[in-house]
Amino acid sequence: GRCWCLKRRGMNAEWLLLEDEVTIGRGFGLTYQLVSKRCPLMISRSHCFFRQNKEGNWTVTDNKSLNGVYVNEQRLEPSKAFVICKGDHIQLGVPLEGEENAEYEYELIHEEREKVEPCLTDQVKSKMKGQRTKRKFSASESDPSGTEDPSNCKSKMLRVSRDGEQSRFSQTGQTVEHNVEQIETKLPVPGPSSVNTHRSEE
Repeated sequence: GRCWCLKRRGMNAEWLLLEDEVTIGRGFGLTYQLVSKRCPLMISRSHCFFRQNKEGNWTVTDNKSLNGVYVNEQRLEPSKAFVICKGDHIQLGVPLEGEENAEYEYELIHEEREKVEPCLTDQVKSKMKGQRTKRKFSASESDPSGTEDPSNCKSKMLRVSRDGEQSRFSQTGQTVEHNVEQIETKLPVPGPSSVNTHRSEE
């Protein structure tokens, strides 16, 4: 389906997905953390937030930021929600001296999710990846054929990686189990038969 997104102007990356309430700033505990390398204080700790109103329209609110939020080149009044529409230009902060554009400029788009996903910022991708991994993990846990305890599997993976064989196991962990089987087959079988055979060889 379609989703709302802040498309980073001039870039096919670092787009910001708009879902629920979105908070943006350079501080921690926000939906998106923007830390400028060129001017670290350009974006305030809690710069602005986006949320949908009762009519289902997206709004942006400048959270009393130092360098402001601009919609279509007009600076917003702090602490007041401003309705934004598809195609609107949203600017966070101001251009640095001698530069024409600000570092963080976006366009509000309403696009198919499949087209948007490859361009999203890593902060969104890791969150989405974590949700997918959680779903897979719960599915494998409920699988009766899986005899491996997840904690055991993890410790085996760590042991293999310590032995410098990290490249030999796949994400599924199949090769890890295979390596463990090989180790087990090399171990001598305890019992009187193996002892007798060993003595007769001497």
